[in-house]
Amino acid sequence: MWLRFRILRTEAKLFFLLVSELFILNPAVHLLVIEFPMFLLLLWFVEGIYLIPIAVYILILLACVIIRNVQLTPGNPPADAPLSKPLDLYPELRERAKAIASRWRKSAPRSVSMSLSPTPWHPFGVNLHRSQYFSKALTAPISCLDTWSITEFEAHIARTLVFHRGPAWLVTRIESAIERLAAEQLQQRRRKVSDWIVRARARALQRYTNTFTAWRVLVEMEADLKVASVLGSGTLMSLTYKTALAHVVTPAFINSVIEPAIDQHALLPIADSYAAYASAVDPHWRDAVDKALKEIHRSSRPKNSLVARLAVLSTLPAGATMVDPRPAKTLFPDFKTLEREVAANEFGAQRIESAADVDAENSLRLTVIPQLRDEVARNSALFEGKTRFDIPQLLIGKASLAEIYKPNPKFLLAHVQREQRIPYLLGAFLALNMIDEHWDVHYEINHGIELRLGQRLVQPFTLVKQLDAKTISATDFAAAVK
Repeated sequence: MWLRFRILRTEAKLFFLLVSELFILNPAVHLLVIEFPMFLLLLWFVEGIYLIPIAVYILILLACVIIRNVQLTPGNPPADAPLSKPLDLYPELRERAKAIASRWRKSAPRSVSMSLSPTPWHPFGVNLHRSQYFSKALTAPISCLDTWSITEFEAHIARTLVFHRGPAWLVTRIESAIERLAAEQLQQRRRKVSDWIVRARARALQRYTNTFTAWRVLVEMEADLKVASVLGSGTLMSLTYKTALAHVVTPAFINSVIEPAIDQHALLPIADSYAAYASAVDPHWRDAVDKALKEIHRSSRPKNSLVARLAVLSTLPAGATMVDPRPAKTLFPDFKTLEREVAANEFGAQRIESAADVDAENSLRLTVIPQLRDEVARNSALFEGKTRFDIPQLLIGKASLAEIYKPNPKFLLAHVQREQRIPYLLGAFLALNMIDEHWDVHYEINHGIELRLGQRLVQPFTLVKQLDAKTISATDFAAAVK
């Protein structure tokens, strides 16, 4: 009950913020809403005239409302639509959804909205998070369906059904205001707009963002608690953890693994490849989350919403262990064809039609080595006359190398980030140098590249990292790569 009260209170705050910011961001509203009506009343009492002025006033007010609506509408193109299919196409999933809906006395979803990622991975991409707020259609991020178990997917269905979506008109308006104000900040500074307008809009953006973020955390937490009361907290904690990891990792995974393969006219198995990619990141992610959960006992303010939700769920009974540990993708017949359809929706049908299905083992030839060659080719000037035995000396001067390092045009990197990228560049140079000398190359997403020549084994990126961290000497490095 207290959580619902806080949600309603936050929604009221969002409404009053929206109304109050009208006066700050559009001073004409103050004139039209307060001063002009008082003038009309005075004109009516003194002169007895009211029809023509009121008609003019209504026209002006409507014009201001229309202008304001344009101001609060984001100038960016709309998000791409997810691939939507009737739930009847997936009989087992439909029956499970009906059973879950009956348990919570909700109407079962009739369709499923699918995308590659739970979060947009390219500008104006598919936003399943938004679909969750404004639609009762079941959302299914394809990349996650090998890491989610069927039981976790059932918890996801339950959360979709019990999720409090709030007043759609208010949430839409606040989201639009945030997008518009965020896009305007840099433009306003470049145009040298009056300082007070810039400051007022910056404050408005901060208020919108803080309050809307708080509302999102509250509604997510309420849905967690409702589902955990039936399914137990263990399943919800696992789902919450995996979904948060996917929000962070999946965009990089698609951009660095799936898309380069498509450029080579090949489509890797998306869910399987992501499962391997996520498993490589998971240990570092889990350590950070566990550390944050321990720190929350010493501080009443969690660092982020994930930690707050996990902390609350950890106080509840764990409930039953995993009932059905099979991957959630088994609920979708002919999953490989479905992956192609979703990929075509986001990459474009023409790119996917020309791509052949390949095994994950081919990701080395199709994505990893071409990316390494591209990285080294862009920075070929750094390696003129150099061999792999010059890497220790190059690494010593990485600060100066960062000055002339050319990153991928897709990414804008600060100088510190470019300097941090130098060990990767040198690792790529080392790997290609040895590959071109006919070392056998093996690759797993979990372990990275391994180079073998007879009984010798070298992990080039690990070796350069150790050299950079000074855990090995230049002599040790030279002995390893000779």
